[in-house]
Amino acid sequence: MSQRTMMELGAGVVVGGAVLLAISPSSFSLSGLSMLAVLLLGVGPLLYKGLMHTIEFLASLSRSKKHDKIDGYNNQYDENKSAEDRNKDYANLVDSYYDLATEFYEWGWGTSFHFADRRKGETFQQSILRHEYFLAGRLGTKKGATLLDCGCGIGGAGRNNARFTGANTKAVAINPFQVDRG
Repeated sequence: MSQRTMMELGAGVVVGGAVLLAISPSSFSLSGLSMLAVLLLGVGPLLYKGLMHTIEFLASLSRSKKHDKIDGYNNQYDENKSAEDRNKDYANLVDSYYDLATEFYEWGWGTSFHFADRRKGETFQQSILRHEYFLAGRLGTKKGATLLDCGCGIGGAGRNNARFTGANTKAVAINPFQVDRG
């Protein structure tokens, strides 16, 4: 086991133990506490890793330069604005939405902003890659082919496809923030 894994395991056990104590240990039997301890050894590191990932995301939001976009987006739905007013300013509305959503998408999905079914024993990231490889296969993508990815987000799926197939991927996104991040 790596040092980092051991650290995650230890932190997970400590966090889980603190939760157990907070729940009120007097309501548990010794066998119940033993089963919970075993469960914490298995789940604790995952909880810790998820918590650290979430804290990292929230910290990145505090450094984000997109906070001014929140007010702009919310103002589009001011009760004094009509749908016609919003339609006149649709480009700003769309840009504001994607400026705000992109960091959240990256936190939840990584660089590929799409869904995929998960198979037994597969991680989330493996399901995303499998789906992208499946689509490349269904398209019959060959080395040297040119693919166009319209609405590519930050381009993760296109880059993965190019690595997997050797194709040349052209990616198009209309949001400047996503283009800069890709």
